[in-house]
Amino acid sequence: MPQVIGVILAIVIGIWLAVMIVWSLFVLIARIIAYVLGIAIIVAGLALLAGIITGLVIPYRVLRGANEKGPAIATPAKVRAGDVFRLSATGAAKNFGWDYAWPNYVPFQFRHDQTAVLRQSREVSVVALGLCLGWWFPLAFIPALGFTAGLWVGTLLWYVITWAFRMLVVIAQSVTLRTLRAKEKRFMQQEGATVRCVQPGCYGTTDTPSFLCPNSACGAIHRDMTPGRLGIRTRVCGCGDELPLTVARASPLLEAICPFCNVSLPQGSGTRRVIQIPVLGPVAAGKTQFLAASAASLEDQGDDVAPGLTITALSRVAEQFLTNSVNESRARRAPTKTVHDNKPEGYPFLVQGPENSFEMHLLDAAGENFVTAEHAHSLTYLNDATAYVFLVDPLAIPVVADSLRRSRLNGQIPVAQGSTEDAYGSVVDQLADLGRRRIAVVVTKVDVVAQISETEPKIPVDSAGIRAWLQEVGEDRLIARIESDFEDVTYFAVDSTSRGRPNMPPHPLGVVDWAIRAQGGQALFGEQTTSAVGTSEEGEEATA
Repeated sequence: MPQVIGVILAIVIGIWLAVMIVWSLFVLIARIIAYVLGIAIIVAGLALLAGIITGLVIPYRVLRGANEKGPAIATPAKVRAGDVFRLSATGAAKNFGWDYAWPNYVPFQFRHDQTAVLRQSREVSVVALGLCLGWWFPLAFIPALGFTAGLWVGTLLWYVITWAFRMLVVIAQSVTLRTLRAKEKRFMQQEGATVRCVQPGCYGTTDTPSFLCPNSACGAIHRDMTPGRLGIRTRVCGCGDELPLTVARASPLLEAICPFCNVSLPQGSGTRRVIQIPVLGPVAAGKTQFLAASAASLEDQGDDVAPGLTITALSRVAEQFLTNSVNESRARRAPTKTVHDNKPEGYPFLVQGPENSFEMHLLDAAGENFVTAEHAHSLTYLNDATAYVFLVDPLAIPVVADSLRRSRLNGQIPVAQGSTEDAYGSVVDQLADLGRRRIAVVVTKVDVVAQISETEPKIPVDSAGIRAWLQEVGEDRLIARIESDFEDVTYFAVDSTSRGRPNMPPHPLGVVDWAIRAQGGQALFGEQTTSAVGTSEEGEEATA
């Protein structure tokens, strides 16, 4: 019995010892696991923190260029090649492609930067997870996983913040663009601003001139200076020079270029109204004399027209024309006849008054250009004009010509050659939409007519009277044709010398004043002159 009890006791003690050993092992294993888990949590937390920090540092390193693979750069060359924008160039650059300039950083370059950051984060995470591929997998898995998770938390946090920033900037840009474009459009409409090239064979018309980069080593031509993808308020040329945007800001500072012929335009082109004065008429009708007298009068009698009124030539050709006109006027000599040229160059001038300024183009084509429609076809500036000055030489009218032959002035005064009506038809027959255009019929050489006419009535100075005089001397057919073509016809009479007060007929500046008002400009004179009274198609008096 005692032996049985001893065996049982030994078994119990053995079981107890086994249980204690197992329990101790369990406790030990639990402690080890807890210790390992604690370390793993700490390591994972530290790895996560390290990953977040790395995810926030990567953008800085990528944008600073510290990485071998930096972001793709939206260079001006890529812009020019069409690789930056999904859309083709529009507006003034439509036929030329995108200008050679840096795009807006947001969103175009910024988008590349975001892509580069995501690419770099992906490469770093691949390297981190690659550390798990080996016998050390149990040791590296948790820190690698924590680091990768933290890396993407930091990266995506940066991406979300910058994406929101990008959207806010894009919205602000859109609002600013609309405001600036509306302001530019309102300015252009208020000023009636446009550009008209006077170069032979070009005669292009636009409201958006091109501009040359001021860097002489660059020479890039910027076709569209409208705020947009290449700048909001300013633009950075591919060479690095900063250019002001909008025509209103660029034109006074940069060299304007004609987008049609690439020839330089006068400074300030595109910011002011352009008044075209295309003069039509047969050979020796007095076209050059009329324009020369007008230019010389603005130069010599500017203060009589309006206090402080000045005229400035905007090209070498115009400067020479103005100088010759003034000298010939002061010497009382007739100007030299215009040399026949199929595509003559216009004379651009800047006329500045006390209240406004405008660009005036005197367009003098030789009478040979108006012999036939084929000859006049090359004068394409006539297609865009809205007001015309048609000269009628009274000395070529048979009744007046007879008086000239009987006078002492016979052979001393040039007389228009060819048919006046043919000269008129050579131009008008090619024009469309005459309803929106105006014409001034100008009877020239009234001072000569006054000297030779003994029995015929003198030429009146008011529009209705001039019209009646033309009918009386046999030009009723010409008048009927003109008034059937144009709804707005005004009649003038001018002398050959431009003497007397410039705001009174028969001074040629009355015609210039009409041309300015007919094209939306402000009158040269403070009060409307009597020569500005026009006659409509029905023969009623109306203000032109």
